[in-house]
Amino acid sequence: MATTTISPRQALPSPNQILSLGPNLPKPIEPKPRFGKYL
Repeated sequence: MATTTISPRQALPSPNQILSLGPNLPKPIEPKPRFGKYL
């Protein structure tokens, strides 16, 4: 079964859904390094 809908018991989408969406979801805690300042 394809789990495309979030069940009421799940407050957050499953890791499989996040991986399948990929670039469609913004990365929450991962700022893009600007000119190597964050490296």
